[in-house]
Amino acid sequence: MFDKILLIILITLFPILGFSQITFDDSDYNLDTNKITIGIRSEAYNNSNALNSMVLNTALFGGYISREDRAHMASKLRATNNTGSYLNNSIFYSQRIDSLFGSEVSKLSFHVNLADKQENLSVFSENAALLSFYGNKQYAGESVRLTPFDFNQIHYSKFQLGISKEFKSGNKFNVGIAFLYGQNNRRSEVERLNLIVSENGDLIGTDAELSIFETDRGNTGFFNYNGAGTSIDMSGVFNLHLLSDSTHPAKFHVSIQDFGFIQWHATSSEISADTFYTYDGIHFQNIFDPNAINTGGNPIEIIDSISTTTLKSFTTFVPATIRFYLQQDFNQWTFAIGGMQRINAFYYPFFYGKAGYHFNSSWLLSGQLNYGGYGGLGGGLEIQYITPKYNFKLGSTNIEGFIAPTKIAGQSIYFLLSYKISS
Repeated sequence: MFDKILLIILITLFPILGFSQITFDDSDYNLDTNKITIGIRSEAYNNSNALNSMVLNTALFGGYISREDRAHMASKLRATNNTGSYLNNSIFYSQRIDSLFGSEVSKLSFHVNLADKQENLSVFSENAALLSFYGNKQYAGESVRLTPFDFNQIHYSKFQLGISKEFKSGNKFNVGIAFLYGQNNRRSEVERLNLIVSENGDLIGTDAELSIFETDRGNTGFFNYNGAGTSIDMSGVFNLHLLSDSTHPAKFHVSIQDFGFIQWHATSSEISADTFYTYDGIHFQNIFDPNAINTGGNPIEIIDSISTTTLKSFTTFVPATIRFYLQQDFNQWTFAIGGMQRINAFYYPFFYGKAGYHFNSSWLLSGQLNYGGYGGLGGGLEIQYITPKYNFKLGSTNIEGFIAPTKIAGQSIYFLLSYKISS
């Protein structure tokens, strides 16, 4: 017998494991002797500190998560766990505008960046994950706290105008202001969520105080408009002389991206509950298929019976990223160490080290080790092809989930192609 809280977890946790973001830095626009640069970027990422890649594959393509897989994931659970995934695509245009301001202004450019961003993020407790793995009977005779348990599913487009400046010292600064076109959002604010199970496991009580904010369910198409907002990006690159060879200074990069918000329309809703409720559960043939219900009634009717729904506007602060790294070239090698933190994203601090080797003037192969973020220890590879006109980059910050999907999460891939039009 399974309770309504299990149903909420199944409805919210497993769809979150779709697509989601990586350390691909899209804030550093080219400033060189070329007048115009155009390009495209794409990145997809999924990771979790506790769940494995098989959960993602099952959510996307169907299948069965075995008891052995569940046992392995259960052994990795912490008191607080997270999962994050995203799919981001963008096109950009950058043009030098020095000549408009006279010869005293050097290496000034503006850029236009059009991006589509989809993120699915969640934080969940060990008890919530075990409840979804094995059901409520394991907690017979107990009162179990299921918090923390929150999620944020957001889809928006970004229309950005920015300006970049390179100074005579070689330092660079970039700032961009964006209009955010909000497609949809679904997020939670869970203050209290407790499960009380009878001695026999057949009667269940829930003590909950929570709100779920959701944009208009009837307006969910890819281009549908449910809200508007704004964001700002800022980045800087500073030369540091760490080696005696002053012709190859180290470069310290620091940036903040997507610092902003979206105000959703008044056709959005808030589903809230602050109640204690007792019932005899819902029976599932397969706990990983929320539609496989034998008895217990309609899930929507159960949720409606203990909650209130109010049409109202609400505001969401979009996930923002603070990033820094130090890069040093040495002969044919390039090395970098850095870190990242995401705000409003259920994120742990992320750190990485990267080393690359230039086979010639065009080809660069790099490897990376990283820890934190939405996962644990991970690593990736990158291949880059650079010419005076073209910049092609293909890589992954997390390949471990492709190699061992039943043991580890961590799957990512990113792609960049840009073309420089000479003056």
